[in-house]
Amino acid sequence: MKIGTVHAFPAIAIALAMAGQPAQAQQTGSQQPTESGTPWNPEELPVQTVFDYGAKDEPTLVCAPKQYCAIALQAGETIQNLAVNDEHWSVTPTTYGAGEFAKPVILISPREAGYSDELTISSVAANQQPRTYKIKLVSDAKQYTHLTAYRYPPQ
Repeated sequence: MKIGTVHAFPAIAIALAMAGQPAQAQQTGSQQPTESGTPWNPEELPVQTVFDYGAKDEPTLVCAPKQYCAIALQAGETIQNLAVNDEHWSVTPTTYGAGEFAKPVILISPREAGYSDELTISSVAANQQPRTYKIKLVSDAKQYTHLTAYRYPPQ
C-alpha cells in the first residue's frame, strides 16, 4: 500500500474491549463501560507494549479479528509505505494531532484468527532520516494489544 500524504484527523478509532471488563479512562481514572469498536483517543489509552526501534529481534504484535491494534510512531514522522498481506489484514495509517505534534498511528485488524504475517513500515523521521520497521503480526481469536509504541535511541 503506497501512502502519499497522511492527513491529520481530530481523533482516531481504537477499539477497547479488555476481556469483557470496563475500560478505564487514563486521565480521570473513572470507569466507562464500552463495547467492542468504541473509538478512543490514543492519549487516553495506556501503551501496553513498547518496542525498541532498531532492536535485533523482530517484535511481535498480537491482534484479534473485529478489534483494532494500534502502533504509534514518533511525533513528526511521515509514513511513506506499508507492506502487508492485504488478504489477511486491514491496515490503516492515520495521524493524531497536527503540525510538529502530529503522531502517525497505524490501525491493524486481522480478517480472521490464525494468521501470521510480516508488516513492513517505511517512513521518514522528523530529522529527515529514513526508517524501516518490521513487525511480525499474529492473529488470535481473543488476545490482542490495544496500543503499541516505539522507544527510540538518543539522536
